[in-house]
Amino acid sequence: GGGFYAIRVDKTTSPYTLTLMDVDATLGTSESSPKRARDKTLYIASQWGDVVRYDYTGGVLTRLNTLSLGEVVTGAIALYDLDPQYPDEEVLVATANGNFYVLDHRLTTIIWTNTAGAATGDLYYAGVTVAERGCLGDPVALLPIAHHGVAGTSPNSGILRAINLFTQAVEWELSPSQSVIGTQAIEGSVAVLHDQGGFTCKADGTGIERDGGSQPGGGILENQNGGTTGGIVVNIPGDGRISPTAASPYHATFASTDRYLYGVDLITGTQIWNYAMTTGGYDAPVVDGKNIIYVGDGRSNLHAVEGKTSCAGCPIWMDNSINVGGVSDIVKLGLTNTRGLVVGSGNSAYALFE
Repeated sequence: GGGFYAIRVDKTTSPYTLTLMDVDATLGTSESSPKRARDKTLYIASQWGDVVRYDYTGGVLTRLNTLSLGEVVTGAIALYDLDPQYPDEEVLVATANGNFYVLDHRLTTIIWTNTAGAATGDLYYAGVTVAERGCLGDPVALLPIAHHGVAGTSPNSGILRAINLFTQAVEWELSPSQSVIGTQAIEGSVAVLHDQGGFTCKADGTGIERDGGSQPGGGILENQNGGTTGGIVVNIPGDGRISPTAASPYHATFASTDRYLYGVDLITGTQIWNYAMTTGGYDAPVVDGKNIIYVGDGRSNLHAVEGKTSCAGCPIWMDNSINVGGVSDIVKLGLTNTRGLVVGSGNSAYALFE
């Protein structure tokens, strides 16, 4: 319905008390969640491509800047400090026209644009996820592609695209193994797993090695490249020595309407596992501190899946207790420190404990 709202939550009462503090009713319809920068300014994108920056002080919202892209924005924007020529974090935005924009912090200029997407074929529906890759690679923007109109009109629908934030070019694209590209879609955003380390960058720059005291089951697959537990080595891709099946410590996961959840190696851009759900996935998975992945399918079945490479993609449990049998009841997930897994489905909310 439009509008950007500031709401105070008083946690000293039970139940909590919510008070509307201020609203900018001039902001148009938005499907994108707001983001808060380190300087405490707030950003949000309207559906029709206005990216807006706000100050919120003393209960008052003040619109500071607006940059209009003129293209539909349906997914989340991201903030990431990648260009030292510009102060503070840059604003990363993907559009329904298949374009990816990097804007300066104050929303005064477009720093650069990647136009690899087809203007009438690629829909960056779920927005931007930034993934860091340590000493093995530059950070990338992960862009899932969904339909642009009816199924079959978007030839790249179902692909996961990674844009290198330093080279500004597409680094890799992943076509999931169970998808019919152009028919299936990735409608939810990508979730980045926690660094699966116990590893250090090798001093000679040839890769990484596991720390001697780390526990097994981290992010580097055991016995790859002839290594052994406690001394595993993975070489940097591109130097001619890495096997395409060797896993890095940097993984992500996403759900597709093809009814599978996928794991992807963020260095090589290769699929490393898939997990069959009961029906298509329409929203983003979430990952807890133990790298357990939680995802809901289109019938509100909840799935918990192992993310650690000791058994990546292995099922842990499936819960259908809130399944009401309708695709409209897509599960929205969140994680909290006190309530564990929080689920929104239909017009109800649930908390699930481990």
